[in-house]
Amino acid sequence: MSQAFKVGDRVQWNSDAGCSTGTITRKVTTEVSFKGYVRHASEKDPQYIIKNEVNNQEVMQRGVTLRLARKNKTLTATMA
Repeated sequence: MSQAFKVGDRVQWNSDAGCSTGTITRKVTTEVSFKGYVRHASEKDPQYIIKNEVNNQEVMQRGVTLRLARKNKTLTATMA
């Protein structure tokens, strides 16, 4: 069983382009058609619709492929 995520969580997953990061916009627990493919989600194995931070596209991922991402922090350089 995968970790439980909620709408608004910032998550990461591995993709063909490397590690991707986004924000969960919806939790899916029933069979649904997404971008032309039937996805088989359930209460025990939910899938999540995530808005990718880089290209703003929506993707659907199973919970087992996700991990929580760190909060987005801006790094500031200090001059000595």
